[in-house]
Amino acid sequence: MNSQFWNDFIIEGTEDYVGLWLIIRELEREHPTIEKHEIKVMALDLIREILETGFMRIGMFEYNNDKKLEYKLWELGIDSIIYRLKTEWDELGKTPNIGDIAWLITTEKGEKEAEKIIRKRKKLDSETYIPHIFKHIFDSEP
Repeated sequence: MNSQFWNDFIIEGTEDYVGLWLIIRELEREHPTIEKHEIKVMALDLIREILETGFMRIGMFEYNNDKKLEYKLWELGIDSIIYRLKTEWDELGKTPNIGDIAWLITTEKGEKEAEKIIRKRKKLDSETYIPHIFKHIFDSEP
């Protein structure tokens, strides 16, 4: 697994939903010169990878019978999930943004992994460690 890419998302998913859009933005930040169709391929490959680990699951907010939004996991196999993501992305006709297509959450297995990641990070100098998904904010010049 590409742990450098996923570690912050696994931790984030223990407290909040991780949108597909956020994964895409991180890929765009890490690979500013690649084309949008390549970002899609990379994103789908990475999502397959994280789902295969069992650290995260994927779903979407849907209206229930009381007309309230609730998060519903996609009860599909990984191949079907990837197919659904690709199909909905194609139908959207643009790069997904906040709220589009899907959200990931960290599983119980992923929570244990998040604890391991956090323990490892605590060994680092807490004043100099910045999660990689936020590093670009601190690296840019004013």
